[in-house]
Amino acid sequence: MRFLVVASIPVSIDIVSCILQLRRTRRGSGPSGLPLVTIVLYVVVILGAQILSLPMKLLALIIAVGLHLALVFGLPTLDRALRAKSNTP
Repeated sequence: MRFLVVASIPVSIDIVSCILQLRRTRRGSGPSGLPLVTIVLYVVVILGAQILSLPMKLLALIIAVGLHLALVFGLPTLDRALRAKSNTP
């Protein structure tokens, strides 16, 4: 149970970072996200987990990095592309 609580911290930071990045792309300015902070937190939390075996840690890291890339780079890029497509006649 404690692992889930601790693991939710980098996920929450990633979601906030994604929201900040989306707001930044829409407004043109504003605070940027925290992409490197969450990667470090994912690695620390997952590799420090006593409850997971090594293969499960590797799988968790792959999933966490995929989630991170989708939230920090994928969604803002998709938003930009969709907005550019809707703005062109």
